[in-house]
Amino acid sequence: MAKQCFSVQAKQLDNVAKQYFSVPKYFHEEDPIDTLSIKTYSAGNEYLSQLLTSVTNPQLYGDERDGVIARLNQIQAFCGTGIGYYAPNFVGFNRLAEIKDEDGLVSLIIKKSANDVSKNRQLLCDCVYKIMGAKPQISVQIELLKPLPDDRCETVIFIVESNPSTNAKRRVPASEVYQFLNQPTIKSQLQANAAVEDIAIRANLNEEKLQGYLAVAPPGFDPNIWIQAQKDNPKPGKMLPWPIQGYDQLHYRRQLQLQEIELQKCYCQVCVTLVNICEMMDSVAKFEKRLLAMQAKLLEMQTTQNTVSNRLLSVIRSQMMRFREGYSLDSTEEALKTRLDRINAYLTGPLQLKNRITELLSHIRSRPECLSAQLKSDIVEENLTINVKYLKDSQDFLEKITSLLQADIKDVAEMQRSLNQAESP
Repeated sequence: MAKQCFSVQAKQLDNVAKQYFSVPKYFHEEDPIDTLSIKTYSAGNEYLSQLLTSVTNPQLYGDERDGVIARLNQIQAFCGTGIGYYAPNFVGFNRLAEIKDEDGLVSLIIKKSANDVSKNRQLLCDCVYKIMGAKPQISVQIELLKPLPDDRCETVIFIVESNPSTNAKRRVPASEVYQFLNQPTIKSQLQANAAVEDIAIRANLNEEKLQGYLAVAPPGFDPNIWIQAQKDNPKPGKMLPWPIQGYDQLHYRRQLQLQEIELQKCYCQVCVTLVNICEMMDSVAKFEKRLLAMQAKLLEMQTTQNTVSNRLLSVIRSQMMRFREGYSLDSTEEALKTRLDRINAYLTGPLQLKNRITELLSHIRSRPECLSAQLKSDIVEENLTINVKYLKDSQDFLEKITSLLQADIKDVAEMQRSLNQAESP
């Protein structure tokens, strides 16, 4: 009877666990196996392992709470009610940074929006500069400003140190900056003055730290799952398994991904705008070349037109001479000839206007800058100040004399009026 009861309980436990229970695992797709018996055997072993783990030693928190969960699973299995307690842990993959420690990049998670920090970039740099001792040989620079969910932002900074003797500049390593800023007193100053929540190094792990990170499973994760996650890494040299514990971390990770997508869209729009601007600049350059070519062609056509006009004028003159050959001059031509003779006599007369005009023209052609308006001043600034003071004093003196003369004129007028009154009967 006891054996029968045990078998019934075992079957009940088996059915309930098959329907309701699951253990922390890293989900992935496996290649199909052709042999049905091997596939069934593997599935049975996996199911048995999950069943035993769920009722004996579930790896959820890595402490005494796992024992409480195991007892809860056993009670629900024997009662045949309830649902299984699922693990809230997952494994994702993060891209390895291609930044070295020598680059000196350190991230500051600030509890302010990216717009506020962007408007007060210099204030943030001054705050970090004062906290680091306000040394004249160092300067704080901002490398990147990136918005984060919940009205926060990530500000990446680096410290440049200069050598006073050689004027050589170098970036302070990120590990040194992080070690200094992560001190309790310094961190409290950053929290109070710049609303800094967290500090992190923006640098890739060295080989020793990377192997140490991969060798030990995070708290609450089964070592087998952690090892399987490393095997399923799509790009072992560029990506790293990353633990995700709970829905909050998963939701925050999704928010970061959505925000990164929006940033990439903005970057794409900026790139498209820049490409359009470059295309417009190329079009403007082409139009300028075409304009220069058209101007050169227009100048050539004007030269050709002048040549043709001169030739046409010569032909018309020849034709008129042939047409007027044998005819005497009329009154209009006589008057024109008289005026031309008078002008020629005036130009070639004693005043030698023609020679003077020719000389002046050659002088202008040799020195074209003479035609430009110029103001030549040899007054020194000191003399100019003295002259201005002298003129001002003269102006004041003239105003005083004018006032005195006006007063004297009034007095003379008053005296004249008194004399006139005395002489009148």
